Amino acid sequence: MGPYMNRIVIVGLKGGVGGTTVTANLSHALHLLSKETITVDLAELNLLRLHFTMDINNDDGWAKHFSNNECWSNASYESPQRMRFVPFGTLNSSELEKYCAHEEEWVAQLSGELSIVDMDAEHWQIIHLPNLEHNQRVNREILNSADLVIVVINPDPISYYLIRNDSINYLELKKLVGGENKIKFLINNFQPESEVSQDFRLVLQKELTSMLLPVSLHRDTTVIDSIANLTNVHTTSPHSQAARDYQSLAFWCVTHLYSRGNDKRGEYV
Repeated sequence: MGPYMNRIVIVGLKGGVGGTTVTANLSHALHLLSKETITVDLAELNLLRLHFTMDINNDDGWAKHFSNNECWSNASYESPQRMRFVPFGTLNSSELEKYCAHEEEWVAQLSGELSIVDMDAEHWQIIHLPNLEHNQRVNREILNSADLVIVVINPDPISYYLIRNDSINYLELKKLVGGENKIKFLINNFQPESEVSQDFRLVLQKELTSMLLPVSLHRDTTVIDSIANLTNVHTTSPHSQAARDYQSLAFWCVTHLYSRGNDKRGEYV
């Protein structure tokens, strides 16, 4: 076993809440804290790569390599900011058919091989999963091995309804993760000028209590600008509200995981 690994899994409550964006920008915020990171996309939409300046015509990815009986690490790339990332890949019809037939097996294999990936120092793995509306049982190995699972939500009626009525199959998620102590909900797209946004953040705070992260990510146009430029908010607008929010989120993640005092973690620097 090599240097210690911290594994953060990020999953959106539903489509459109910003799970992909959170994954990419949290990875870069950790990178700015001098943490060695590797970011992996497990969502078939294959959109995470757009935050790492990958050519949109490049269809490479780990699932594509698996479907062709090749090593997934051949799909490991490095962004201009020297961050390692592994896209899902754009699959043709035959590759997609093969992936669907072996999805759980391949995800489990990827999870195991990522656990022994060769890195020079303690490193952080940020793994993006499909939204909770998808069957998460195929990701059981990834979820169970996570040090932290972040569920991205919006401060709006739909997120509240889905949580309140357990439309996200929370009990199943908790079972797959191995307990609720590793699960945290993160509010994204908070608008302080909106009474509705403020009210639902308060309601979610009351509903989720300690399971809600103390950091809220504000709605910021610089996020859209960064996506348009195939990069992250820190590169596009380092002094923006979004950049500050992600820096706060990264600090929280580091503090939270370090304070857990896991026996397998060595001495930190």
